[in-house]
Amino acid sequence: MKRQRLISTLDKVGIVLTLAVAALFRSNLNYRTAFVDEAISLYKGWQMLQGQETYGLTTRVGWPILSYIPLGLAGWIGGVEWARGLNALFGVLTVLFVMMIARKGYGQIGGYIAAGIFSVYGPAIFISTFAHSDSLSVLLVSIAIYLWVTALTEDKSHLYALGSLAMTIAVLTKYAAVMVAVLSVVYGAMVALKAMITVTRGGSEAISIRLDSSILKKLVLTGLPFLLLLLYALVFRAQLAELWQRQVLTKQSGDPNVEWEIIKGFTSYLWLPLLLSLFALDERRNRVINMGLLVVGLSMLPYHLLNKDDSTLFKFTCYTLVGLAPLAAGGIVTTLRDLVGQKLTRAKLSIVSGVIGLAVVVYLGTVGQHMLTGFRSYWSDTTELMQYLRDSVKGGDTILMEGGVVAQYYLIAKGSPGHIPQRVVDTWWYEDEEGGGKEAYERAITQKRFAFVVFDYTVTEDFDKELIPLMQGRYELEVSFPAKIYGEYGQIDVFKVIE
Repeated sequence: MKRQRLISTLDKVGIVLTLAVAALFRSNLNYRTAFVDEAISLYKGWQMLQGQETYGLTTRVGWPILSYIPLGLAGWIGGVEWARGLNALFGVLTVLFVMMIARKGYGQIGGYIAAGIFSVYGPAIFISTFAHSDSLSVLLVSIAIYLWVTALTEDKSHLYALGSLAMTIAVLTKYAAVMVAVLSVVYGAMVALKAMITVTRGGSEAISIRLDSSILKKLVLTGLPFLLLLLYALVFRAQLAELWQRQVLTKQSGDPNVEWEIIKGFTSYLWLPLLLSLFALDERRNRVINMGLLVVGLSMLPYHLLNKDDSTLFKFTCYTLVGLAPLAAGGIVTTLRDLVGQKLTRAKLSIVSGVIGLAVVVYLGTVGQHMLTGFRSYWSDTTELMQYLRDSVKGGDTILMEGGVVAQYYLIAKGSPGHIPQRVVDTWWYEDEEGGGKEAYERAITQKRFAFVVFDYTVTEDFDKELIPLMQGRYELEVSFPAKIYGEYGQIDVFKVIE
């Protein structure tokens, strides 16, 4: 009894230490100013809390109530670091649920290995320290998978409904999670159908389906929460159709080799967990769980292949790692058990599994830290720019800026009295009383409507440079700042109106 109590205590300490390590990897929350993507979440969330229209339903790939409000509230209270901190909490909780998923199939050591893999994975650290809806959605997916696995292993029917509810909320938080939901449900339905099929052999082979009430009950409980998604799609069908046009169709790559690039990118991020996962697929005891985790592990690949866009591939691999991390841990544990389980005691087998798992985690952690540097600098860093504008902008000014939502967040939502601009216009779209497009920009510059014009040449470089000749005699270059794109490239130019 004392030995069991000691083992239980050590296990609890191990869980706490594992989560502490995960939190440590997610502790750098002030590494730079907000990305454009983060500023959208923070500023639009602030607008919704102020009761202002954001058009989020037609511009955001998620229900704004879930994808804007939590981060907007955190950013309003404590700035971008608080919003990132909220996501860091979601990230640590995801590590916990990944651990518990693995424990259901592969024991304590499997749980630790899976948690370690997810803790140090570069994209997982990034989305956990990035003020966007990805982290919450991935957490909800991990909760859903855990509840479904628990329902299966412990035969608790009500957990199927709770798991589906968590998955439904995950989809509403980030629509991309629908791929995990659909493929998981299709897989579950196939497993249920197989359980109800009976093959009889005699003079001729016959197949019959036995309608098992307990299995039908589980299918109904699993499917009911997803009716909320159908209702949501029905109510917001017009907005979702516009969103599909804006955020999916217009972003599809024209590269004829994009599918190959997506597959190559997917395997480059996940080759080791994928390889280790293959070793778990032979085990008979957990075959249903193993195949289910593999379905989750491959679920986002069709998403990218269908929309022909690899720009979000690195982030969305976190959804797949919810399945692959436990499965990879299972590959290590079950393979060693089959190979040397007869020669080693249970304790020694756990030690050997742990050592190999630790080596995998260290490797992935080293690679992940290298990845993180690039992930955190693909948008321009506006630290120096925002400080300059905070000091220089006067109340009532109008600013033209590429990625203008960053200035909207820092100067309007978090602005100081006397230095809050009346409006921040983006180089991505602008219209006045006479219309929009290039002509609107030209009218505004000719009439000197902007107090400051900020070009960082990240997205609209050709258009920015096209406007510069029109600014001659009307605006002068005031100051330049390093954009630090990918750590060292780029330049931000600030032009001030000539009075």
